[in-house]
Amino acid sequence: MSRSVSRSTFPSITPNAGKSFGSEYQAWWKKTHGKFLDDHLQALVDIARPIPVVHLEGSGKVCKNKVLNIGMPSSLGAKENNIATPQREKSQDSGEYLSCSYLMKPPPVTQVKKRLPYVSCDEVKDDLGKELFAAGERLTNAMFEEQDKVEEVSSIRQSLDNMKKEIRVLCKRTQDLKVLLTAVEDEVDGAKLATLFAVKEFDACSDTDLTNGLGQNKEHLEAMRQELINDKLCLD
Repeated sequence: MSRSVSRSTFPSITPNAGKSFGSEYQAWWKKTHGKFLDDHLQALVDIARPIPVVHLEGSGKVCKNKVLNIGMPSSLGAKENNIATPQREKSQDSGEYLSCSYLMKPPPVTQVKKRLPYVSCDEVKDDLGKELFAAGERLTNAMFEEQDKVEEVSSIRQSLDNMKKEIRVLCKRTQDLKVLLTAVEDEVDGAKLATLFAVKEFDACSDTDLTNGLGQNKEHLEAMRQELINDKLCLD
């Protein structure tokens, strides 16, 4: 069985309606619905849900669930039927009418049992001030540490420069000593040669003088011996 559904008729809009359309529409709405929107706005929000599509198992038929008027006052009468009356839709495959009506449940609402603590702006400012102060102290300590490290590095660099200067002075003195040592070695070599020449000359002179003296002495002794022999003969 089918049931006819009353439909609301809106006033026709003519090209010459102009500015009077708004006032006429408001008069029509007030005459037709009265204070329905003002009195039952929350109920309209609760029932204004998306229409789910239901697939019937085994039949391949599809029906749209109409939203039932749940929680609406009974004093609305026929106005309820115009807004949320379950409709019968005809299947495309056959002439059967399917009545698909589901009670639309509101979404679950999480109830907060424990009230969140109240935080004032002063407390937030104090916390932020403490955090900023702590961060400033950490930054200051880090800057001091960095300054100490910079000074330490500068001192080490200065010491390294001084050591490099001393090393350069020592290298120069080493070069000078090497030159002096070379000159002394040359003098020593010259003295050795002079000494060798002197020794050779002395040896040569000594050998010559001794030989010459022995020959002369031998001749003198022979002469004296001959004289002695002559004197002895004379005495005999």
